[in-house]
Amino acid sequence: MKKNTVLKMTFIFIAAISIAVSAGIIGAEEALTPVQELGEQIFFDMKLSIGHNQSCASCHTPEWGWTGPDSTVNNDVVVYEGSIKNDGRFGDRKPPSAAYATQSPIFHFSRGGLWVGGNFWDGRATGEKLGNPAADQAQGPFLNPVEQGLCSLSGLHCALRALIRRSLGI
Repeated sequence: MKKNTVLKMTFIFIAAISIAVSAGIIGAEEALTPVQELGEQIFFDMKLSIGHNQSCASCHTPEWGWTGPDSTVNNDVVVYEGSIKNDGRFGDRKPPSAAYATQSPIFHFSRGGLWVGGNFWDGRATGEKLGNPAADQAQGPFLNPVEQGLCSLSGLHCALRALIRRSLGI
């Protein structure tokens, strides 16, 4: 299997499982499977950021409707500071709710003459690249220097592979 295919499948896996678990699509009353537990770990793991201080849940907080946890920022400032704190680095958009992100179709022009799907109005995560808008979106924050700020895709891939091995016992 080509390296790009493995990376694509990894991001689809991350997006689908972590959002499904965290959004409650997979019921909390049911025991989680090892793969579902892995998705939850990825969503809440702060080590997947340059400062080991920011997870997906830092900006998509369950208690705040899967968006940012600060009402002042949400109402006035709009953007959140990234993993590298106190240096003036802020993201360039308010984190949208992740509650329904996996249910959005690939961005397309409908038969009714409307644009439908995707996860952002600016085309950031259309779903065309990986076949799912949430999977396209999941690639961005980890490597964005003003969000989680990891240095390279290969570094992220190594961290995820280690997490997967630990979690699934492989």
